[in-house]
Amino acid sequence: MDNLHQLIDYSAQKTRVLIYSTFPTVTQLFASVLNFNGKEFALFSDAQSFHFLERDFVVFETSNLDHAVTYHPNIVLVTDETPALDILMIAENIVPGGILIYPESLTEKVEESDNFFRKISFAETPFETDSENVFLSTDMGVIPLRSNDQHLVRNITGIRLLAQQLSVMQDEFYDAAMSFGETSG
Repeated sequence: MDNLHQLIDYSAQKTRVLIYSTFPTVTQLFASVLNFNGKEFALFSDAQSFHFLERDFVVFETSNLDHAVTYHPNIVLVTDETPALDILMIAENIVPGGILIYPESLTEKVEESDNFFRKISFAETPFETDSENVFLSTDMGVIPLRSNDQHLVRNITGIRLLAQQLSVMQDEFYDAAMSFGETSG
């Protein structure tokens, strides 16, 4: 718990970004996109040791609801495996005026929150697969990914919308995503 309090103190005057997911590839892709585009950030995960860097953006990755609400994030991405009951607790603890990016399937629960924040829902991006790759159907055309991680693919629009909040535009996002080589089932 001491580390949690250190993280809260460290991030108090920074933009706190929360990725609430049980799948680490979501955060791995997000971090890869930010690195590819030269964005500086500090990343903290329940599974890693802490290194406090002087960055304006602090990214927290967790699937622990108690940690998620304690961070009082400015910007949140919840992925499609998030239980509907968790979404309301997370929404109530977003900094007023913050941003919640969530799957369309959770819209009803998000609307129950009395907290004031921007709500951005996302739908699954249409895609096709072969044995090793995924091909996303986007406004920019077909985008190949070197990944067959279905969870990553189902949430890639949410990841793109999150990156956009840190000034990574759609074409920059897909350029970086195409070079992301995590292949998992």
